[in-house]
Amino acid sequence: MIGFWDRGKPASAACLYVRYKTGDTDYEARLLASKARVTPSSNKTGKPQVSTPRTEMRGLLFLAQLITGVLPSMVAKPGSIFLAGDS
Repeated sequence: MIGFWDRGKPASAACLYVRYKTGDTDYEARLLASKARVTPSSNKTGKPQVSTPRTEMRGLLFLAQLITGVLPSMVAKPGSIFLAGDS
C-alpha cells in the first residue's frame, strides 16, 4: 500500500494506492481512495490565511484517516505501507 499527501495553495489532499503482483516480475498499482479539502479562510474579510505547516499536516491527517478507514475492510492485508509527502 502506498500513500501520498500534499498541500496546494488552495487545498490539502491525500491519495491511497494499492500495488499488487500480476506476474512473476510485473506489478500494477491502482488508486484505492482519495480525499481533499479546500483550506478554510480564517479572516473576517474572507482573505485566506494560509499556514504551510498546518495545511501540510492536514494532508497527512487525511492520509491517516484513509488508511485507518480502509484497512479493516480489506480482505488481503498489505505486507507493508509506504507513506510519502513532498515536505
